[in-house]
Amino acid sequence: MGFIAQTRKLYRRRVSGNLLAVGTGLQFPVHTFGKLEGALEEAEARVQFLDYQIEDSRQRVALEVRTAYYRLEHAFESIPLHRVQTEAAGEALKLARARYREQLGTMVELNEAAAQLADAEAAVTTALYDAKIAEAELTFAAGRR
Repeated sequence: MGFIAQTRKLYRRRVSGNLLAVGTGLQFPVHTFGKLEGALEEAEARVQFLDYQIEDSRQRVALEVRTAYYRLEHAFESIPLHRVQTEAAGEALKLARARYREQLGTMVELNEAAAQLADAEAAVTTALYDAKIAEAELTFAAGRR
């Protein structure tokens, strides 16, 4: 416990035979043994910690938005590629059917071409789905509804 310095001033004045007294007092700790300094340092450290947390959160949100944006960009770029693959698989199926009709190809080739077309169509659907998911993730990351 620190020492307390006290200053008191008392003014007396006689007014019409009555005694009027006014007093003021001031108290402040002279020695706190580092308690105030420690509390101040602790408060400054808390403020700095909160500043770091805010900056960390800001950077995480920015990273999340950038990642979602690139995911969306990639998804939109992959759709035309998958459509080209679907067209190529459709042409391969037409050729496999023609060869099979002319008895130049086998049923296995025809089935493989049909399976490749189904896979390519599924890839287009998956790419469209991925694009919608990426769009929703970007909207969420950006804080929009």
